[in-house]
Amino acid sequence: MAGNRAEIRSHIKSVTQTRKITDAMQLISGVMLTKERANLKRVGVYSREVRRVVRDALANCEDIEHPYLRRDGVGRRYVIYMGSDMGMCGSFNANLTRYLVANVPKDVELHVLGTNQYRMIASEGFTIANEPTGSSERTAEEIKAIADTVLERFASGELSEVDVLYTRFVNPVMFEPTLLRLLPFTMDEDSSDAPHYVYLEPDPVELVGRLVALMVETTFYSAFVESRTSEQASRQLAMKSATDNANELVDKLTLQYNQARQAEITQEISEIVGGADAL
Repeated sequence: MAGNRAEIRSHIKSVTQTRKITDAMQLISGVMLTKERANLKRVGVYSREVRRVVRDALANCEDIEHPYLRRDGVGRRYVIYMGSDMGMCGSFNANLTRYLVANVPKDVELHVLGTNQYRMIASEGFTIANEPTGSSERTAEEIKAIADTVLERFASGELSEVDVLYTRFVNPVMFEPTLLRLLPFTMDEDSSDAPHYVYLEPDPVELVGRLVALMVETTFYSAFVESRTSEQASRQLAMKSATDNANELVDKLTLQYNQARQAEITQEISEIVGGADAL
């Protein structure tokens, strides 16, 4: 019985130590989530303004032709996958990979950001264009460089379509894998705010090209920030769940320990009483 109590006590100590780790990770994820949500809000304001300018420019030159607007490309489809480097974030990566396998054909050229699911995606038969590349420490300049490379390849006709697969942040407890079309560029209609007249000079084609490139870069970076926000929210939820489970397990183990201790005491009392009766 004493050995059983020692085993339970050791188990309680182990779970308590794990609980300290998950609790600390939950607090860290909460801080990171607050930071990422603030960044996402700033990027959203900038993105809406860029979209408004691009919409007004395109509305005033409907017949303009530019490689970024071309829809008859014969090149390969290109998909950028935005996962995470670290695990312990619930089903964040698994849901994204599951969506990829279910909705994206195997013959696309895939660029994987994030090392967590790289081998899993490769094992599914996808052609990955890049070596394992981290995503957590990416700067805005590095994300822009990826977007610029994609724009150049699309303009040359090497690519016919460019999509980004990321996790859309709905709220702190809900995130959705989303496949977003970057190129060929199309402008969503917004009936609530009619476009304004703008005069483009000196070269409308060049100006529209630069504006569309800026819109693609902004949309790509916004998806990157939104994916990081979803990752932190998912990790916070996962660590909260792990901490709650650890608390529940400690309570159960403590009850078992007390029951074992009570049984041992009861047995000792019975032995003492039995010995006294024998005398």
